[in-house]
Amino acid sequence: MLRARSWKFPSLFIVGCALAAVAQNNKTIQVPLESGESIAVVTFDESRHSAGDVRHWMELSEEGSYSTPRVALYSCVSKSTSEYVTQYRTAIDETAKLIQELDPSDYPQELSEVVTYLHRLQSFWLWKIEQELQFLSVGSPPETKWENLETGPRCNWTVNKLRRAKSPLLKCKAVLFDWNSCVNKAVQDQLGPYPKKSWESFIRSDGLQVQMLSTEAD
Repeated sequence: MLRARSWKFPSLFIVGCALAAVAQNNKTIQVPLESGESIAVVTFDESRHSAGDVRHWMELSEEGSYSTPRVALYSCVSKSTSEYVTQYRTAIDETAKLIQELDPSDYPQELSEVVTYLHRLQSFWLWKIEQELQFLSVGSPPETKWENLETGPRCNWTVNKLRRAKSPLLKCKAVLFDWNSCVNKAVQDQLGPYPKKSWESFIRSDGLQVQMLSTEAD
C-alpha cells in the first residue's frame, strides 16, 4: 500500500503541474466581429495560437463578417442615380476584397470546408449586386443562372414580371424585390446552411473556448 501510494503521488503531481502550466498559458480575449452584431469571447492556449490568428479565425464564424453580405440601398422611388451607383460600386469592391481574403491556403486545413462555403456565398452575393447594378444602370434584365446553379425554374416568373411591367417603379420592384428574394432563396437552398459541424470540430480540436455575445439591445 505504501509503495502504491508513493507511485501515484508523483503522477498526480506531474498532472497537476501540467494542468497548471496549461492554465498559465491560457488567455481570454474579446473579438468584436466586423459584422457589428456579435463579440466573440475566446479563451485559447498562447503556446499554440497567437491572438492575431484567433481574431482572424473568428470572422469565419456564422456571426462573422464573411457570413454577412455587403449591400447597397436603393429606393425604387429615388430620382437620383449617382448616389446608388457609388453605393453599389462600394459594395462590389468590398465583396470582391472579402472573396480574395477567403483563400483556404491562408487558414488551417480543418477550416477548408468553412472557407470554401463562405467563398461561394460571397461570390454569389457579388454576382447578385452586379446584376442589380447592371439593371439600374442600363435596364438589362438579370440572369437566373449563377455558376452551375440554375434558379430559372423557380425565378423565371420574376423576369417575366419585369418584361410585363409598364412603369419604371414596377420594373424596379420586379428586380430589387422579387428577383432578389427569389434567387437568394433558391441559391441558399442549393448551397445549404453554414457548415456548423466543421466549425465546431475546429474549435474543439484546437482547444478554443468560444462564447458569442450579442451587441443588439434587448
